[in-house]
Parts: sequence; C-alpha cells; structure tokens
Amino acid sequence: MNCVTSYSQTLERHVEKITIDNIEYDLANASDEAQVQIANLQFVNEQILQRNNELQIAETAKIGYSRALKRELEKIKPDAND
Repeated sequence: MNCVTSYSQTLERHVEKITIDNIEYDLANASDEAQVQIANLQFVNEQILQRNNELQIAETAKIGYSRALKRELEKIKPDAND
C-alpha cells in the first residue's frame, strides 16, 4: 500500500517535496495530474483532521453526559428487590 508520510510546503501551501513509501520526490517538475492528486491528498488529510477533532469533541461530551447521568442516578433510591 502506498503511504504518503510527509509534505514539505512553502508559505503559499505549494508542495515542493512529498514522501511516499519512504521515497522523497521533488515536485518542481511534477505533471499537472500529479499536482491535482497532491491537492486531493491535502484535502482528504484536512478532512480526516477535522473529523478526528470532531470525534474528540464528541468523546469529551460523552464523558460529561455520562458523569451527569451518574450523578442523577445516584439520587434514586436503590430498588428494594435488589
């Protein structure tokens, strides 16, 4: 499986070098199609980062809701049959 491990970028976010499967490629003369695929990879990586951030927010909220539920349930008298 091909794995893009890093990008080397300028301030304009133009990729100069890319590493795939531990091989670094200089993209100074990359084809237009290669540039399109790099842009696609950048977009997808940004989407993954955004989704991971959203997941962390949801997991934090879940913890808070669970703690709030536990506090509320502790107010309930135990069932006499238990």
